[in-house]
Amino acid sequence: MVAASRPEMIASALGQIERAAAEALRALRHMVSGLRTEAGLVPAGDVEQLRSLVADFVLPGGGRARLVQEGPVGNLPAAAMVVVHRVVMESLTNVRKHAPSSRKVSVTLKVLSGIAELDIVNDQPGPGADTAGYGLIGLDERVTSEGGTFQAGPGNQGQWRVSARIPFGSVWRDLP
Repeated sequence: MVAASRPEMIASALGQIERAAAEALRALRHMVSGLRTEAGLVPAGDVEQLRSLVADFVLPGGGRARLVQEGPVGNLPAAAMVVVHRVVMESLTNVRKHAPSSRKVSVTLKVLSGIAELDIVNDQPGPGADTAGYGLIGLDERVTSEGGTFQAGPGNQGQWRVSARIPFGSVWRDLP
């Protein structure tokens, strides 16, 4: 539109676009480098780490988490296990933050043919619409980028439920 109506403004407009893009790229690189420096905090993703994560979870009021495993959990591919671990870690963090008075948290991991089904349920309501942050959005993006499905929200009995279905093979890694 600028080129058609005011061609003398093209060079100025392109310069502004270039500066804005360069600034956005610098900000993105800074954010990514910050994430990389915390790489030691990201779990390697084995089943023992998952078991420890759940077993060590205690809420201020004494509520605990319990892990239920079905199927060959030890045979879960490493890439899928990393996603499972991340979903569980974020879900437990959300329980601690948004429902600290919960008494029970169940983490159920079912390993079926080619897919891991994960359900995390606590006995209190979760974050309201005004308190929901980027954690659940990030989990949804992470799970769906692997070709899976993700849901988080209130259950039918007043509890909070996070469910994820994670395929063993990543969609983006399997592309030609």
